[in-house]
Amino acid sequence: MKIIIRGMLYVLLISLLVACSGSDGQDPAVAGAGAEDAYSEGAIVPATGYSDDAEITVYALSSGTFAGLGNGYVVDAEETLGVRLNNGTISGARVFVSDGAGYQVEAVSDNEGTYVCEYRFDRELLIYPLLVQVIYD
Repeated sequence: MKIIIRGMLYVLLISLLVACSGSDGQDPAVAGAGAEDAYSEGAIVPATGYSDDAEITVYALSSGTFAGLGNGYVVDAEETLGVRLNNGTISGARVFVSDGAGYQVEAVSDNEGTYVCEYRFDRELLIYPLLVQVIYD
């Protein structure tokens, strides 16, 4: 009986090691023959370096106009945020605003160079981190 249990344990351990060995998703047989791009849900997007950075400005809608959002700005529970790429618009770009943990919304272009979204802030926090991601091909 001990031999059977020990044999099953070895088979389970080997199966676990094989399942966890994985790949980096670059194998066409695994990655769906390259059908995935930056716009696919759950797509793996390679990180860029500092040479590919883009300066942005984040705004909050106040009295019908966008005002710059910075340190010390007092926010409501829900704000209309605008993100502007300071080097102009990037064709086909998608902009996401996130708290860096689990809450994320997509900002949509208003065709005037600003990406706009409705963003909810957690009223229990004193400081709100904002992670802005600009994804483009």
